[in-house]
Amino acid sequence: MTVIQSENKFFKKIIQLGSSVNGMEIVVIPFFSPVSNEKTRSKLISNISSTGIRIYSTLEYLDAFKSLEMKENFLEHRLFLFVGTGGTENAIADFITKLEEKKRIILLSYNLNNSLPAAMEARTFLTQKGYPTRIQHGTMDKIIDYLTRHQKYVKILEKLTSARIGLVGTSSEWLIASQVDEEQVSKNWGTQFVHIPISNLIQKIDKGAITLGKIGQQFIDQATNCSISKDEVQAAEIVLSALTKLYHKYNLSAISVECFTFVLETDITSCFALSYLNDQGMIAGCEGDLPTTFTMLVSHLICGKPVFMANVVDINDETNTVKLAHCTIPIRMVTNYSIISHFETNKSVAIRGSLPEEQIVTILKVGGSNLSKWWVAKGCITKNLANNAACRTHVEVKLDRSVEYFLQGSIANHHCLLLGDYVEEITEFLQFSLG
Repeated sequence: MTVIQSENKFFKKIIQLGSSVNGMEIVVIPFFSPVSNEKTRSKLISNISSTGIRIYSTLEYLDAFKSLEMKENFLEHRLFLFVGTGGTENAIADFITKLEEKKRIILLSYNLNNSLPAAMEARTFLTQKGYPTRIQHGTMDKIIDYLTRHQKYVKILEKLTSARIGLVGTSSEWLIASQVDEEQVSKNWGTQFVHIPISNLIQKIDKGAITLGKIGQQFIDQATNCSISKDEVQAAEIVLSALTKLYHKYNLSAISVECFTFVLETDITSCFALSYLNDQGMIAGCEGDLPTTFTMLVSHLICGKPVFMANVVDINDETNTVKLAHCTIPIRMVTNYSIISHFETNKSVAIRGSLPEEQIVTILKVGGSNLSKWWVAKGCITKNLANNAACRTHVEVKLDRSVEYFLQGSIANHHCLLLGDYVEEITEFLQFSLG
């Protein structure tokens, strides 16, 4: 009896412990020595099954992968092999030779039963055979935590696969390094872009159509100061209504607006509208910047929090600080705010928000024409600023990575800021998604 046949006989007893996942799923294939204790095997399989991940024997996986319908449900190009015991190296090698295509292999090893030694031998062998392979090692509790997180990442990937990002107008003309290859993005992520003529938004603007509504009045009432008229806030509220309708009409996951063309045509900014939409979990970016809007969407799906999209306006390599500024920010992120005119045009509505000082934050960007480049760092807010030569919300952050990145390796200008430390989770998700 071969190792694989022995393994499959065992799996007939315990495979029902695994659970199917609708849509895309992680594949975990355990390997045990034929002489290993069956009670130990069952316990380990039960632990993995507690995550809700479907477990396959090698034969089940190879049979299922012949079916196109089943194949499309598997997480493309990634395979998790659980090294349950030592003495499994040949079984892993035998299985790999039966695969129809090369995949990225993650060997899951833990600190008992000679799991790590077997994983190390297998990793070297698989690497020699041209399979990108790495080991994820820890206690069983850590392996379970790792798989649980990756279950979440699969759900996020599913959402990105079906995501629709609306572009109202075009990307701002100065975003010369922030264009996307939509076909390649669709191939990498599955995300689609919906092009909406800016005239669709402009035509919906009628300043005399309504009076100041509840949302606009609340925006004024909760501000520490408002230096513009109620009429201006009313007009900004109309933009919110129009963008909300477009968001729902086109069934969008996120939206970005060519806001400078819009303000020049209408004398109204979209700063308040974008702020409010982000507060409601409806991702909304500025300037038609699709990579940064995609970054905001990814960030929100991972962390469930609103995101500040900002210009990088200054860095200090002596203090390792960066200054970020923009004229809109989700109100949920700030401790207080003032309503003021827009920086570049001195028109309509903008927001000067104060972020909590000494707050740990995450700064990140996903970019490149196919949205496969990324950078992330942890920082701490040192102070809020009010500079009349920069956008209205203006904050300084001390980073734990060199600010030289912004001068020598930055992914274009706009970056995103999140309240809290999500560096590990974001890094792990992007490594998992992009390899």
